[in-house]
Amino acid sequence: MRPRRTSSGPKWLPLVESVGRQRQFARWRAECVYLNWTGPWFKAYHYRRAGLPTAWPVEPLAPDGGPPRGVALLYDERIGQINFSHLFTLLRERVIALGYRVAHADQHTSPILGHPAGDTIEKYVLHPIPSPVSEEGPCNQRFGQVTVDLVRRDHQPMMLRLQAAPLPGAIFTTAPPFDELLRHVLGCDA
Repeated sequence: MRPRRTSSGPKWLPLVESVGRQRQFARWRAECVYLNWTGPWFKAYHYRRAGLPTAWPVEPLAPDGGPPRGVALLYDERIGQINFSHLFTLLRERVIALGYRVAHADQHTSPILGHPAGDTIEKYVLHPIPSPVSEEGPCNQRFGQVTVDLVRRDHQPMMLRLQAAPLPGAIFTTAPPFDELLRHVLGCDA
């Protein structure tokens, strides 16, 4: 008899990095290898928003045609799988440096017809560390809840996704535009 599933969706499992991978990332970061891609992707994002051609595959994510609240950085062979995976960790680190904490670090795999290993999503959900603007003022939400995803199909990287969702309610400050988050994470301020 097969075990009964208790939910209809994919099962999320904790995302845990090995000590070896953490060391490899630390060396990669110390060598500033990421500078080969962060600046060009930042520029490509703005070119794409302006309707201009770009050499780097990037898609602004704008729900309902509104202002962008995210970006998809599509995998490019020039980067390589290991570097792309390290960029996922770098995005998380850069958001944490802006006053965030990791609320969840999970992964799940969904079967896809015609793809033996299916789609795997590794996800960091980051929440702002609460801090009041003043004694009686609203809480600074920074950019709201930020998610960083690495999507793979059949173990091959497809994209990195960085999204911000402003927190609703009068108890929070207004979140700055997504472009400002991207400037801190990919731009020259990073």
